[in-house]
Amino acid sequence: MKILLKILKFKPNSILARNKKVYDYSEKTENFVFYNNQFINNQKINIGEKIKNVDISKSPSEMIDINNFLLKNISSESVFVELGGSKYQRRSGFPYFFFKNYFPLDISQQSMIGYSELYDRFSISCNAETLPFKIKTIDVIMTHTFLEHPLNPNNVLKEIDRVLKKGGYVIHSDAWNCRWWQRFGFYGIKSFKDISLNYKLLYVIIFLYEIKLFRYINVVLKRFFKELFLSTKKPNKFIFKKLKPNYELNLFCDEDAASSIDPVDLIRFYKSRGYKLVPNLSFFELLFFNKKTIYLKKND
Repeated sequence: MKILLKILKFKPNSILARNKKVYDYSEKTENFVFYNNQFINNQKINIGEKIKNVDISKSPSEMIDINNFLLKNISSESVFVELGGSKYQRRSGFPYFFFKNYFPLDISQQSMIGYSELYDRFSISCNAETLPFKIKTIDVIMTHTFLEHPLNPNNVLKEIDRVLKKGGYVIHSDAWNCRWWQRFGFYGIKSFKDISLNYKLLYVIIFLYEIKLFRYINVVLKRFFKELFLSTKKPNKFIFKKLKPNYELNLFCDEDAASSIDPVDLIRFYKSRGYKLVPNLSFFELLFFNKKTIYLKKND
């Protein structure tokens, strides 16, 4: 608790959970209501219930890789914040198991209440566009299938840059290039014969749009021209495509994504602020970049 109180820049609106370990900075916005409701009917648990059978090997492979990377590069005492963290720690690779000062942060109060009561540890509920931390106080910030959901990811990245220490790491393992059509909730989900005529026409458009060769060429060409003509010698605004999230379908297929992000645009944002890509990539490697996870280090 002492380390958390030391890095917070202002008092929370309230302190939640039965064990009083959720620092709440949330605001009742539309996306708060949506994400809070995802966890609101969870079964009650005993505070501090011992977690049994923590099988790290069943975590997503990219999360295992991230934990292994961090165990080699930072101390177990480092302050580690996961934006979009969850009570479901398997999806995050159980970082609380390795890092004493790991704090999940999410817009959902209910998810953070679930985490704090289940693991008897501190968590934070707030909108990541306004982080409640003092400048340069965090050693590691991680996002996992998160950055596509905030309404303004540019604000999130600026906040990450503000609170991350020099020499600290930021790690992104998000859902890249979310599609505009996911908010309709039928392509790849419903049978063609079962949808209306209007959706059948839209289905054909989406099918053509999704031809891999055309999409791939389009992505590479955009990256090529940005690398040639957009300098990273001074801070760039984050480039992303805004999407219209659908908060009514509840299909969990990124229909609620608010932006479509090319990971190379994310890399360019950080590089324009002096971050180093780990490992560094050549011009051509960036053009054809298709990895799930991005590791960056803030200059010392």
